Amino acid sequence: MANHYFQKSLKYIGYGGTGKQVRDFLHVADLLDLIDIQIANLEQFKGQTFNVGGGQDFSLSLYETTKLCEEITANSIIIEAIPENRTGDMPIFITDSRKISSVTGWQPQRDGRKLIQDIFDWIYNHEKELKGIF
Repeated sequence: MANHYFQKSLKYIGYGGTGKQVRDFLHVADLLDLIDIQIANLEQFKGQTFNVGGGQDFSLSLYETTKLCEEITANSIIIEAIPENRTGDMPIFITDSRKISSVTGWQPQRDGRKLIQDIFDWIYNHEKELKGIF
């Protein structure tokens, strides 16, 4: 989002340079909802480990993320395609949060559009401080 906002270029690296790599995402407010649940029930979570993420329903490809950024900022930026994969690159990563969901009933609530819009709003509200970084 920051590169779109400040109109800086990006790269799609690997897997043909098409931006088809998929990652799940988690809005910080969804994570805070879960932390509130955990704080209210500390003993229930003692000594346990949980994976937490957006899962399949809250995932986007780089290309889909780009399209959302373009819609929200009304900016189209140059994206260089680098087709070669790098060591350790993965075409898809989706977190399995079934354990925490089964224990708490928690599920992410905020979709990709909300996440990207909130990032845009934060950058907009802090543009002066961020401008020097980009």
